[in-house]
Amino acid sequence: MDKSCLKNQWIIQIKVLLCIVILTLLSISFKPALALGNETDRLALLALKDQLVGGSPGALNSWNDSFHFCDWQGVRCGRRHQRVISPWNLAN
Repeated sequence: MDKSCLKNQWIIQIKVLLCIVILTLLSISFKPALALGNETDRLALLALKDQLVGGSPGALNSWNDSFHFCDWQGVRCGRRHQRVISPWNLAN
């Protein structure tokens, strides 16, 4: 192989490596944002529960740490990001 062919292969390898590094950094940076959003939703729902039931025993029993908040009674979450969506159904 001549030097120009080796140089071109080296450049391609560097570009591929840079793409992998960039994609890895992007995936790492978005995961905490989604996790924080989920925790924010959970805390907001617990605060809402306190306002709605005012300490009434037995009210909204499913709203606890035993279940993911998307499985709580009356709560609907989007399928992709598991974030709370509306409308709510708290009639039961």
